[in-house]
Amino acid sequence: MQKREGIMDNNAKNKQLDAALKETEFLLSESQRLAHIGSWSWDITAEQLFWTPEMYNICGVSPATFVLTEQSFLGLIHPDHRTAMERWIKACIAGEKPQDLEFSIILPDGSTRFISGRGDLQYDSNNKPFRLVGTAQDITERRRAEEELHLLHIMTKEVSESEDFHEAMNIVVRKFCEVAGSVYGEAWVPSPDKSYFEIDAAWYSTIKGLEEFRKKSVDIKFYMDKGIPGRVWASKKPLWVRDISMDTNFDALVKSPKCRKSPL
Repeated sequence: MQKREGIMDNNAKNKQLDAALKETEFLLSESQRLAHIGSWSWDITAEQLFWTPEMYNICGVSPATFVLTEQSFLGLIHPDHRTAMERWIKACIAGEKPQDLEFSIILPDGSTRFISGRGDLQYDSNNKPFRLVGTAQDITERRRAEEELHLLHIMTKEVSESEDFHEAMNIVVRKFCEVAGSVYGEAWVPSPDKSYFEIDAAWYSTIKGLEEFRKKSVDIKFYMDKGIPGRVWASKKPLWVRDISMDTNFDALVKSPKCRKSPL
């Protein structure tokens, strides 16, 4: 009888431990999700990587379809930061304790996300390195806020030194393109009677061959809720269109054969 009671007590304790473990895992997952922080580990000997669910979320991939390896992870990183990541990993494995690394990844939809990563080398009982563990935090919002403040500071300084409105607009368009990585930009301003948007003299391009596109834009008028300028005017909110040639609301000019052949 006592033996049976002992077994029942053990079963009850095991159930309690399982429930506590599940609750702990849930709280950890939720805290990482809310803080946009994912955890990872890499078994150096077995060359096996492990990610928490939030790591997959941060990188924009699914554990059901993404085959997690060192090379597949490096494939997510922006080409400009890939070499730095490879050096950082080697430094971690060598026990050099490198500083946190900020890098960017390219999501499946083509957008960019900024990440801050840190890692720590762990040793076995024989004092040999066997595993790297670390975290990755999504800092995209912070980085964009910093860039916006930096851009605002530069534009405010240069605009205050410009001679007139059109020179100031040229500065704004150029600086916006430089920060956003755009190859072409132009400014649209309200008409004198504020009934439509017309193109301003300010424009900027880093590649040749867009002069014809610019000339075609001069005669265009955008009324409220028409074309990208009109839609921004109506909503009073920024608008990003990744492929304007696929945007059914964009002006027919951009879809014309001449413009579709342009380098834009």
